[in-house]
Amino acid sequence: MLDLLESLSVGVVDGFEIKAAMYADLDASPDHYDPEVFDQADLESFGDSWQFVGVEVSARRAGFTLGHASIWSCEYGLLAGKWFNPLTDHPVRSDDWVNGHGESLLREALDDAHRTLVEVNTPTIPVESETP
Repeated sequence: MLDLLESLSVGVVDGFEIKAAMYADLDASPDHYDPEVFDQADLESFGDSWQFVGVEVSARRAGFTLGHASIWSCEYGLLAGKWFNPLTDHPVRSDDWVNGHGESLLREALDDAHRTLVEVNTPTIPVESETP
């Protein structure tokens, strides 16, 4: 089970309730990056003041999750003297979220939800009945 750190409601888009949830990414590590990416202070503070997380954006209707999209290995916490929260912050644009991928994750979750609705409304699913 994933460790939920934070979640928020993004609102209703195209008739779907959009939620974003942030989970601890236990598989990611600064060791997976080139040595130039993080300085020694960043490496020493990993796990204490910052960590990697994943963000999942889901599209729900009538209480059911019909579509989702996610991105992982996002920085969360105090890193290099700056606070990072991928649910709410973007280093360049204050109107975007998930490290600048928020809008594309939203579109991907909506596309997935629309595909799911098409699949569950398909009348060609064979139904076998028993006859006595």
